[in-house]
Amino acid sequence: MAFSSKPYTSLSATDDEDETNHDVELSSPNNGYRDDPINDEEEPYADDIAVQPLELEAASANNRRRIHRCYALALVVGGIVVLSALAGGKYYYDNGGEVPSFVSNFFGAGRGDTDDADDRMGDSGGVRGSPNGDYSIAQELFEGANDNEDGMVISANGGQDGEIEMSQDVLDEELDETESSVEEVPNQEVEGEEDESDDEEEDQSEQEEDVSGQNESMEDIEQEQTTSLSYGNDGMIYESTGLYGNSKLHKINPESFEVESSVDIERKYFGEGSTFFTDSDGNARIIEITWKEQTGFIYDANTLERLSTFQYTTTAPHHEGWGITYDESNQQFIVSDGSSYLYFWDRDTFQERRKVEGSDPEQSNFETLEQGEEVLPDYFVPLTPDERKQLKDRLRSILYTTDNSLHLSASPSSDRSKVLPQRTFVIDPKFPKQFMHMHHMKTGGTSMDSLIHCALQRQLHFHGDKAIKYSSMSECGSAVRMCMDKLASGLNATVINNVFFQNDEEGKPITDAPFDPAIGEFENTVGDLNVCQTSDCGVMSYCASLHTVRTFGWKDVDKITVIRNPIDRAWSMYRFTLQSCYHCKELKDVLIEVANGTFIGRGEIVNDGQTSNFVYDPADSCAVQMIGHQATNLLSSIDLYNVANDVRFPREREIVEEAVKNLRESFTWIGITDRLAESVDGFRTIFPFLAENLTEAMLSTSQRFQANGLQDVDFSFPDGYIDTNGCPFGHKNEGRDPSCGTKELDDEIIHLILKLNNRDMAVYQAAVERFELQMEVLEEYR
Repeated sequence: MAFSSKPYTSLSATDDEDETNHDVELSSPNNGYRDDPINDEEEPYADDIAVQPLELEAASANNRRRIHRCYALALVVGGIVVLSALAGGKYYYDNGGEVPSFVSNFFGAGRGDTDDADDRMGDSGGVRGSPNGDYSIAQELFEGANDNEDGMVISANGGQDGEIEMSQDVLDEELDETESSVEEVPNQEVEGEEDESDDEEEDQSEQEEDVSGQNESMEDIEQEQTTSLSYGNDGMIYESTGLYGNSKLHKINPESFEVESSVDIERKYFGEGSTFFTDSDGNARIIEITWKEQTGFIYDANTLERLSTFQYTTTAPHHEGWGITYDESNQQFIVSDGSSYLYFWDRDTFQERRKVEGSDPEQSNFETLEQGEEVLPDYFVPLTPDERKQLKDRLRSILYTTDNSLHLSASPSSDRSKVLPQRTFVIDPKFPKQFMHMHHMKTGGTSMDSLIHCALQRQLHFHGDKAIKYSSMSECGSAVRMCMDKLASGLNATVINNVFFQNDEEGKPITDAPFDPAIGEFENTVGDLNVCQTSDCGVMSYCASLHTVRTFGWKDVDKITVIRNPIDRAWSMYRFTLQSCYHCKELKDVLIEVANGTFIGRGEIVNDGQTSNFVYDPADSCAVQMIGHQATNLLSSIDLYNVANDVRFPREREIVEEAVKNLRESFTWIGITDRLAESVDGFRTIFPFLAENLTEAMLSTSQRFQANGLQDVDFSFPDGYIDTNGCPFGHKNEGRDPSCGTKELDDEIIHLILKLNNRDMAVYQAAVERFELQMEVLEEYR
């Protein structure tokens, strides 16, 4: 990727990036970038020091010549100041006068008068240039009051060899002398002054007429700054310009470079980056962001009609918008804001998917974890357009399967053997392995388990009080380990860290021969052993990994899960087990200990707290819950599960790839914690037995079927059952306010959480991506 350090230059990107991990180099934010509006009262000697119009233009390539000119001009300026003061003349120009022609000619910088310069700055808050010497030298010399308060007002060549500095003390001394000279001869007249003045005014008028005659559009050019250019697939160039009171969006013919159409932006906005893109329906669009207003616009690229407005945030506290470009392959925008961050926005929602921080190649690689400055790799790879279409088709098929089961269950002449009971209102108590909930701690899983339990209690009315076999197993407790050990004994094997190893003749594990009981020669044996009733349960809640789920033969079952933002989840986990796990330690210290392999939770002390043991036992829930645990739970292969709790993260990209693949392909429906009500609504649509009120849901479904021409349906419950209690969804097991330890998160803690849960952030992004597709399909369905 390539981009400029200037805030008024459009961000650009190439399409040849195969990896999602972007190695980004960004210049530091401009130290001379001024946020406060110009205030003449705060500028010392604002009426006495000549200020050349501040123009944003590139510095001369010949630095040596620029330095020589600085020496020359500094001497000339000093001489002119004294001579003009003694003569009683005004200093170059006074609030609107024209820059002396010799300065303009010498530096090639004098475009327009000072009124134009002030207009160009307007409310924008001052100079918006580069920290690397991108002002013109004349501009730097005449910038009377530098934003830098250390007294330095001139710096040529960006601080390299040959740097010129004029201290504030020197300027103050010269200005004091000038003021005293002016006071001594305040009204002195020079003979012939009036005539010369008249001649100068006449010459100036003639020059202005010549300039205006050369190019009538010059005034317009000087009134606008180009802030972005993009090339559309329609063959047109789109230009955005920025200035408070005069920001525009132009559509330009690339052959003639004529503006074919243009639209004005409200005076309160400073137009910044814009780029061409096509939306999800293939329509040509333009997106534009603004400098300080946190407001973006979407335009029809053909007509430049504004279609919508949206709000956004970037880096606090300013939340500015600078450059934007479109990454078509990943259907996302890449946005810069003048900081060291790049933001990645979803094309359809304009919501932030992620952000990455660029690094300075002259600095270190930010290896120290405690500093919280390292750039974390980004493992999330969005779905391609074809993959999105395939997933939406599968989601539609899931909805169709539910409808088909409902229809068959209510049709007297149907083949009931094709009915999936878990997709109807009444579950079959004789039917094993119907429905499974994968429960990640602190994601809302306990609330989901409560809903499932209520729904199963309701089923007792339909089966003569015969219960649906339901089991809940958690690897955070002892149930999973106990059941795995029982299974291992039946398979002449040993379980180490939740992985099975075949025993030798002496009954000792062969540690280089791990195996998966869910596949191969042991698959049928696992079912026959029915350890912990895992083979004949109708409904299961696993607080365990897919690897463990497969172990007990539940790999091909209708599954749901809820995924949470890893920052929120880690914070909730810390508060929930603050005393039992973390002993009131500060969260920062807990995370650093986990990362260093020295954390000791509930278990026995196995070292002195200083010797590092980077691979944590899966049973050490206090530690592993802080180490990308949602991604770990989504793993199904033994070899990756074996390294998932190694905080040196040797195979993170592979772990993310498998976890995301399973999230997309192995679950019937998913939810996300920060949209839990919508998630539950989706679960109830796919699995009607979870309905809040069965009677109301049945009547609604019957009416919908009849409206669609299906007259042979007869929905009814045994013995005229009417659901009077229902199963409302309630929040259970909420996080607690900390009574000790860390009371609130800061940036350093957030970075440490992301360091240990970077793979979970990729999983969460994939979950949000899938969830949005589910919502689209549900909208079609309804």
